[in-house]
Amino acid sequence: MGANINTRGGTSNAYLDARWQIEGPSDFFFAVGLGTAIHNGEKDASKPDMKALGSRVLFHIPVEIGLRFDDHNSLSVYFEHTSNGYTQDFNEGLDRLGVRYGYRF
Repeated sequence: MGANINTRGGTSNAYLDARWQIEGPSDFFFAVGLGTAIHNGEKDASKPDMKALGSRVLFHIPVEIGLRFDDHNSLSVYFEHTSNGYTQDFNEGLDRLGVRYGYRF
């Protein structure tokens, strides 16, 4: 479960995923997920400076690779794609690439 908050008036979303994570050698890990997201952006092309996402509910697909420092702390690079999977006329989608600090409780 997570969210991407845009503080400059762009599209924000919240998502819920099923996530599969593989712990590798030397404390590396790889994760992939599949889930759903809801957003507050545009569904159609009425605003040319905003992406037309086609529907309020979208698919959310994250991929992540990282390094675990101990039982609690990790650092990773992630990519996530959010779109309606061509189920609607408009499907510009959102892609994000970032760095994540993780803490396990």
